[in-house]
Amino acid sequence: MKIREDRDWETRVLSVMESRSRALGWLSMASILGALIYVLVASLQSVRKHELGAPFVLDLNRASEAELNLLPGVGPKMVRSILDHRRSRGGFDSVENLMEIPGIKEGRLRQLAPYVRVGQSSASGNINEPATKK
Repeated sequence: MKIREDRDWETRVLSVMESRSRALGWLSMASILGALIYVLVASLQSVRKHELGAPFVLDLNRASEAELNLLPGVGPKMVRSILDHRRSRGGFDSVENLMEIPGIKEGRLRQLAPYVRVGQSSASGNINEPATKK
């Protein structure tokens, strides 16, 4: 009788261990699947942002103070600096000329580049629709 009870106990322990092992396996698979979904969604959002581009594009040589205030990461002081620089130089030759303004370095230029250009505005105004991607 003692031997049978020991074998029943061993069978129960093995059964519990198997079910815990299966549960851990499913949990691991679910975690991996969740991580993959997270990476996929983040990648799609990044691609979507890249495809959409900037919602508007300003001509640095024609944009008003109010329009320049729409640029990301640019406050009133930076807007005044951009306008002063434009007046003193007679305009911008390229978007890279923004780096001549104190406070605009490579990182800020990369942030602003999708929103600005140098050239003539369309007759409809200073804020232009972004160019379509080819």
